[in-house]
Amino acid sequence: MGYTTEELQQKIAALELQKQTMETSEDWARCRNETGKPLAIYARKPENSTLNALYYLGHGETTR
Repeated sequence: MGYTTEELQQKIAALELQKQTMETSEDWARCRNETGKPLAIYARKPENSTLNALYYLGHGETTR
């Protein structure tokens, strides 16, 4: 699927905003995977609260 330059810029801006929100967030939340497929999560793990990491949740799994 092709995107126009404007569509790509909008998608990039939305992702940058999501990234900034995650990096500056101070509250912890839980994520539950109910997609039926593995789900990639980019977040800080509670035991390592300074570094963000990409990790995967299997179907039915929940983050701490």
